Amino acid sequence: FSPAPLVLLRALIVTLALIGLAIAMQISMRISWRDLAVASVLGQLGISGFQWLLYEAQQVSSAGTASTIVNMAPVITLIASALILKEQVSAKRWLGVLIAVIGVVVLGGSGATTDFSGVPLLIVAAVGLGLYSVFLKPLVLKYHPLSVTLHATWPGALVFAWSGPVLISEIKSAQLTAWLGVMVLALVVSAGGYVAWARAVQLLEVSKAAIVYYLVPPVAVLYTFILFGQRPLPLEYLGIVIVIFGVAVAMSKGKLND
Repeated sequence: FSPAPLVLLRALIVTLALIGLAIAMQISMRISWRDLAVASVLGQLGISGFQWLLYEAQQVSSAGTASTIVNMAPVITLIASALILKEQVSAKRWLGVLIAVIGVVVLGGSGATTDFSGVPLLIVAAVGLGLYSVFLKPLVLKYHPLSVTLHATWPGALVFAWSGPVLISEIKSAQLTAWLGVMVLALVVSAGGYVAWARAVQLLEVSKAAIVYYLVPPVAVLYTFILFGQRPLPLEYLGIVIVIFGVAVAMSKGKLND
């Protein structure tokens, strides 16, 4: 599936899945018009719009470049949470982020290819994802995380409805592996991951929850090994260790203005 049709298909599947879960779990889907407008914009920053920018950039950039730039999003989140939500971001948390960023850079630079063609798209995607969690906080304090995620998702289907004709033609030729990939992205990453993330933002300080995002690259390396048998390169092992150490420092309690 090409980028825009994939975003549309993913939004449609996730919307149906979350509506079904909300009904089964008796979770209210009601939301004020004002908050719906906010959720719709957030959905473009951190869900549909973000996914489209990432997919487009990945077509012209190396995986290492994409991973490195997109994983700057937590830095945006920390800055915005301090300025907008007035959260107290400790020096230890900043130190942990710095260490994790170094680890991500090591991971991103461990491959043999580098292509910076999609950098502008990746920067916009990183900023959008970074702001998503910050502006998500007020909504999840008022509504159930599943409901907020639903109302941040379905407007994406409207925004990308223009790609419907292409999606229909691509569906006709899509193979089973493509459908399996879409279902994992929709049900596991979006319906599961985004709701879980909304719950984490509801329970924790945004600046603290954002640190966990740095575990995404190491987990991706693990998935690649399990699914495709691709063994990590020596630098990837080093990057994974640095990232995990940085997250541990940022999440730990103690001195250094914790």
